[in-house]
Amino acid sequence: MKSQMQQRITAAVLAIVLCGIAAAYAQDAQPAPSAQVQKVLAPVESLINKNTYVVGYIDVKALDIDQSVANWKQLVTDMFAKIKADRQLANQLAEADVNLDAIRVEYFEAIDESVPQLKEMFSSLLETGLTGVYVLANSRTMAMAPVRIAATFDATGSPDNLLKMLESGFPPAFSGNLHIEKREDMLIFSTASPAAGLNMSNPSDSARLQRMFDAIKPEVNPAVIAGLERVKGAPVQVVFAPDSSIRGMVTLGLSMAPEPASKFGGKTLTDGIQWASAGLDPVKQIFALTIQSASPEAAQKLYDTVNETIDGTLGQIQADFGEDYAQSIRVYTEKLKAFIPQVRGDRLQLIINKQFLETQAESMAAVGSTLLPAIMAARGAATRMQCTNNIKQIGLALHYHHDSQRTFPPVMTADANGKPLHSWRVLLLPYLEQTALYEQIRLNEPWDSEYNKQFHNRVPSVYQCPDAKGDMTGMTSYSVVVGKECLFDEPNAKKTFAQIIDGTSNMIAIVERKTPVCWMDPTQEITFEKACEGINVSAGGLGSPHRGGMNVGLFDGSVHFLSDGIPASVLRALLTCAGGESIAIP
Repeated sequence: MKSQMQQRITAAVLAIVLCGIAAAYAQDAQPAPSAQVQKVLAPVESLINKNTYVVGYIDVKALDIDQSVANWKQLVTDMFAKIKADRQLANQLAEADVNLDAIRVEYFEAIDESVPQLKEMFSSLLETGLTGVYVLANSRTMAMAPVRIAATFDATGSPDNLLKMLESGFPPAFSGNLHIEKREDMLIFSTASPAAGLNMSNPSDSARLQRMFDAIKPEVNPAVIAGLERVKGAPVQVVFAPDSSIRGMVTLGLSMAPEPASKFGGKTLTDGIQWASAGLDPVKQIFALTIQSASPEAAQKLYDTVNETIDGTLGQIQADFGEDYAQSIRVYTEKLKAFIPQVRGDRLQLIINKQFLETQAESMAAVGSTLLPAIMAARGAATRMQCTNNIKQIGLALHYHHDSQRTFPPVMTADANGKPLHSWRVLLLPYLEQTALYEQIRLNEPWDSEYNKQFHNRVPSVYQCPDAKGDMTGMTSYSVVVGKECLFDEPNAKKTFAQIIDGTSNMIAIVERKTPVCWMDPTQEITFEKACEGINVSAGGLGSPHRGGMNVGLFDGSVHFLSDGIPASVLRALLTCAGGESIAIP
């Protein structure tokens, strides 16, 4: 009897314990992922655990480049039309010297130039059977390999197809110190961190990295699943789900950061972001962002801190530049706050679609009337800087040629009958890291022979100004000036530094030309007489797409910007090698 009682008591206690465990489990259990999320995670679930803090996914088959570009162009056109219809905004833009039509045309031209290459690469990828691309980051492996990229394939494709394409050099930018893991239906790329000192061509280093990856034990990450649920169905998905390691690093970094970044310290950021997910549909033109906070209070705190930081920055601007300037910035900043995710319970959410952009067209135009000139000026400065760097590289190549051959290259080579063969640009190729191209060109045949014509479109990027307009296929933006007064004069003539009597800091070596020509054409250099007419004066003379002047490289290796209004006497003096003038670069 006593034994039965003990058994009943034991059973009751055990039942209570089991019920307690079940209740606790039910309380912490997460809903099962939807079929769409399961489908996304299935190929890479073996690579994900609780320390995976970034999961990105691209549904390659769902992308449509042509339709995306067409829809985007239409949206931009509609928005610009709406802005122009507002007379007040149109006047503001006009006063700020902003030409919307010119911007739109230039923007569309840039898109049209890049789309064919993008489509070619995309088509090649599809031919391999590629279906999805994943980007994964794990806090436990980031010291040695910050990011892993996984490619998945359909039944018609295989990892070998993609490997063959990459090994052939397409796309050309795909290279580096890569660790490649090939599975039956997946290809995984990892780039070793420079700080790790690993060389993936070394089998022991590669094996070491693989052992680290193999140590990852698959584990359900509820934050990742929750984030993917918010953007399920989007062709492009990204989830950020920081674990304790990432939170610790962020907290430490913010504790040492100056204001306004330090405002996000403590629990503001760590409680404010449990996970964040973003989804993009390029065809439907929808971008959705969700930030999950620990509570409604944490969400509100994060939102308030963002706004306080913006206001604090404005306060500093006021202190530095005065109230009038700060007030003009404040007007536009308040309009931009529409792009800050809004609090929705314990989440912050932002959905940007065509309707949203159209309703914000006025705000964006108001901001643009102030910011566009600065943005365009900054972009102009950046491209002018790239042009400066191009000319500097060409100038250094002239020096390298002189060091190696004891002379500068002639303006062009010619055969025994005086027929032009090749330009100085071709002769400089080995000194511009273009030896492979140089060795393929037949120097004993004219530049436009049937054989050499195949190289006309293979112009090195260093020979093209990034600001150049129109179709620059095979064209160059840079020339030398030719004449008996100049260092470059006759075919096959080899000159040295000793013949620059006026000094290398007083003579122009490389100029920009107003009208581009084929980079291999040796017959189209700018004549001294044409150059002396001035900058941006005649089609066959000096000039550039840069506003107000052009870049020139001197024989001392320096690069300068000469304005359109440079005095003719100064320009002439800079082009001669033995004029005896004493001048200063304006």
